[in-house]
Amino acid sequence: MSVSSQTMEAIIEQKSNRISWKTIWNYNTGIIATKVMQTRTCYISTMNRSEMPTFAALVRVAAERRNLINLGRPSRRITFVTNGLVSNLSSYGAHVFSMCSGLPTYRAQEVQVLLGLVLNPALADQHQQTEVSKKISIGGAYQILTINRKWLVASIEQKSNHGSWKTIWNYDTGFMATKVLPERACYLSIMNRTEMPSFDALPQLAADIRNQNHPRAPTKEITFTLVRRIIRDLGSYGPDIFYTCRGLSTYVAYQVQGPEFSLGSCIKLDALQYLALTYCHNDNSV
Repeated sequence: MSVSSQTMEAIIEQKSNRISWKTIWNYNTGIIATKVMQTRTCYISTMNRSEMPTFAALVRVAAERRNLINLGRPSRRITFVTNGLVSNLSSYGAHVFSMCSGLPTYRAQEVQVLLGLVLNPALADQHQQTEVSKKISIGGAYQILTINRKWLVASIEQKSNHGSWKTIWNYDTGFMATKVLPERACYLSIMNRTEMPSFDALPQLAADIRNQNHPRAPTKEITFTLVRRIIRDLGSYGPDIFYTCRGLSTYVAYQVQGPEFSLGSCIKLDALQYLALTYCHNDNSV
């Protein structure tokens, strides 16, 4: 950790084989910026001064930690959800710009955690944007639902030890994209609005999950066959899909129905315990 009394900044960096990161706390501007090396991503948020140590206390905290063999668990925790991309990185100062330049940089907004559900009540009440996270399996997986009412875009992201994925539904353009991290692949398709939940129904689906005592099977399923195809202009699908899929193997996913289709290996993703997205490799097409 390094501390600058001149700029009122503290920089904390961790390097390890498991995960490496760097965070900048600017007590002058009240801004936090964190870079996660493994995902090559930056997050910028506003400081919660009531939960974070004061600037004067940082040197003392660092000295105390050096005298400990086992650091133990943190005494405080702040949970954030992403809330769109940062458009003007230079406005956050030279150190943040230098650290995050060239990386996808997201605004991160603090949320309150209650019974495993992360909810931003202010955004929900204003009907601008709702972001929730709900643990839905015993294996430790949880899903984050993000709704952008301005752009009519919803994303559902699941993180777990067994496999993580993210799907983006653009209700404005009618396109959807799903990124599967174990395969380092992205699947592009046209939304089936008949089978998929409406945009306005998504907050209620998240609320229904909170009220359930046990996980349930999805009530609907859409099956796709995958065709490997070069997407020459990924940006035409919108910034959310572009940043999700860039640098990954991209497939076009076509919906199929009926047993007459000979499908190869498949992967099934459970979105909000409502819709199962099944993607199958067709050996004759991929």
